[in-house]
Amino acid sequence: MYRKALFLLFLIISFNAPLVGQFVDPGIPDTIRVDSVQIDPGPAPVTFSVEVTLFNDEELAAASLGFYYDSDDIEIDSISLIGGAAEHLPNLSFASQDSNLAAVGFYWPGPFFDYVSTGDSLLATLWFTLAANAVDQTINIDSGYFAPAGDFILTPTTGISLKPQFKPGKVVIGEGTPPQPEIGLNPTSFNFYAEVGGSNPTPKVLNIVNVGDGTLNWTASWSSSWLTVSPSSGTAPSNPSVSINIFGMTAGTYEDTITIADPNAVNSPQYAPVTLQLVNPPPEIQLVPDNFSFIAVQDGANPPNQQMTINDVGGGTLSWTASNSSTWLTLSSYAGGPGETIDLIIDITGLTYGLYYDTIVVSDPEASNSPQLAEVVLELVSSFPVLEVLPDSFVVAGSVSEDPYDHVLKVINGGGGTMNFELTADQPWISFNPQTGSTTDTAEVLVTFHSAGLPLGFQYATITVSSDNASESPQEVGVQLWVMEDPPALGVSTNTLSFSGFPCQNIPPIAGQSFEITNPSPNDLVWSAEWDASWLSLSPASGYSETTVNVFVDEFGLEPGTYVDTVKIDAVWSSTPDEYIEVSFTLVENPSPPELVLSTDFVEFIFLAGYVGASSASKLYIDNAISGCMDWYITDPYPWLNFDKNSGVAPDSVISAVNGGGLPLGITPGQFTVHAPGSSNDSIVVNFNVYIAQLGDANCNGQINMSDVVYIVNYIFVSGPTPIPRMWAGDVNCDFRANIEDAVLLVSYIFGLGLDICQYNPIVNPNPDK
Repeated sequence: MYRKALFLLFLIISFNAPLVGQFVDPGIPDTIRVDSVQIDPGPAPVTFSVEVTLFNDEELAAASLGFYYDSDDIEIDSISLIGGAAEHLPNLSFASQDSNLAAVGFYWPGPFFDYVSTGDSLLATLWFTLAANAVDQTINIDSGYFAPAGDFILTPTTGISLKPQFKPGKVVIGEGTPPQPEIGLNPTSFNFYAEVGGSNPTPKVLNIVNVGDGTLNWTASWSSSWLTVSPSSGTAPSNPSVSINIFGMTAGTYEDTITIADPNAVNSPQYAPVTLQLVNPPPEIQLVPDNFSFIAVQDGANPPNQQMTINDVGGGTLSWTASNSSTWLTLSSYAGGPGETIDLIIDITGLTYGLYYDTIVVSDPEASNSPQLAEVVLELVSSFPVLEVLPDSFVVAGSVSEDPYDHVLKVINGGGGTMNFELTADQPWISFNPQTGSTTDTAEVLVTFHSAGLPLGFQYATITVSSDNASESPQEVGVQLWVMEDPPALGVSTNTLSFSGFPCQNIPPIAGQSFEITNPSPNDLVWSAEWDASWLSLSPASGYSETTVNVFVDEFGLEPGTYVDTVKIDAVWSSTPDEYIEVSFTLVENPSPPELVLSTDFVEFIFLAGYVGASSASKLYIDNAISGCMDWYITDPYPWLNFDKNSGVAPDSVISAVNGGGLPLGITPGQFTVHAPGSSNDSIVVNFNVYIAQLGDANCNGQINMSDVVYIVNYIFVSGPTPIPRMWAGDVNCDFRANIEDAVLLVSYIFGLGLDICQYNPIVNPNPDK
């Protein structure tokens, strides 16, 4: 068995011409013909033969041809190549009575044998036995595939297999079978989906063919007014349109059956059920407004109610429920329908002053955007003064010869009414301006630290802020004063920076700017920077000495306009105050049109047959070759090709994904288009291949046959292309290589010599043992 595979492999190695195609006949189409014969039945079995002839305009080296007959009243006895064009070659033919199969096969075992010459000649003789007393009938002999991998192909000396044209034969027993049509329908059922009030679903085609003999004259019938078949009668083959009209219909599931009939057909009538699923468009929740703020005085009256309207801006019927978590918030209704207005009711009983938060959750499991949230904030202020201070401590540096700068202490009334206050310190080197006062909100007090004349080192003190009519009194503020000969002194080289550029992106990027942190003192300056804008960044943002600080801006996500932020430089133990740098950033539209650029114009999606349930994805980067913004969107005609987003603004990226379920084995090519309206090149077409690959299908044409053996041999010996889509497609023994052993095994598999292709998923796990 293994030796026979090696002989055939020797044949294939000799086919060392480069591969240029699959199943393409370069000249006059080669043809296989099965003769038709007439046999009269009798009381005893009858032996008869059927000739198979061949026309070929190129020399042949191998063939695998399967012939099937459709009656159990005849049995295949043997297959002979004697007298035919291939009689000098090894005969691989075999008969399978259980399968009603006659398989004709031969191969060229080496240079000591001639190829099958060109011409029109006998190829094989099929010998049958007709059963005794068989009834009159017509038996068809047709072509077909035979297991495990016997494609109906001829293999020329180039090693590139081709599919010959085929003329079937008949065995007429007695008078034969009178011609009778037979109805064939494809598809055999229809499913339509639509939304109430929307457009009619796309019509579909019913293919009606005559899979029997004679002429099929069909008529179609149905019962529902929403269903139409046009035309409603005809002669097969026909392709009537099946269309749906949903006007005036309500939501529900509708069913009907298309009946195709011909009184002369052997299987009349045939039925194609039709199901229409008509649904209401889903509701969509809208909250107006979607945030609330209440303010009240502790132990006072509840704040006035506020209202929220819950709308349905989609379709269908909105049936919402609402919930919240706090006890101080109550809704006038917790369920309802579209357009209803509910009251938000606040009860401050037992609450102390401060901020309270809650969220109203409005849900409908049928809504497309469920749930929706409404934020609620309750600010409860005291009816009496409440003493607060900011900051709660000071860290100060001063010299023996000069006082540090004055610091600000904020005295805050966090409650109601007018609050009196007084400041005192437990050390004489602290003074206040003012020392006493009153406020309904916030008072700023200048605090002076008199370091001049104090001994070197650390001094400590406590500031006490008290009020005779406020709660939370007194408040204490700790003070740490470091007296030095020459304390650090914060300085900056500029207090303004200005940037400009284009929105979305800048090529080259907007250049950074810088400023200097200065300190004339020999002592270290510990500093840090603070800012708010997300488009602004500093490097470094902190340090302990004089340094250069680099400032950068990022245009991503910003619209044209001018943006301003302030950088605060704060230094611990500085004898000078904080520094502030105003940063402005101006963006204007680029007057030049954008230019669309993609990271690639070809992508691949790879699946292994049997593992197509998940998606295969590829990432595509979308860029603008010049500065500025560029909108983009994608169009494609394939329902199985999806994108994580279909539009955006460059620079951007998009993930394309294919669900391989339902796609055929082999290569499915396609393309999608990335559009950039207003760009100088408008759009770019991206081509792709979807590979549904099999181990052994080295050329990825969806079939495993002699062409794949040739492909692997050419890859090994004549620097042919790598198996498609990856090397593992030629790895049929799972040793993670495509080599001569795989070619030997594949030959044995194709001709049914007992060796099987191994199975593993190299895409998920390249090791079949794990």
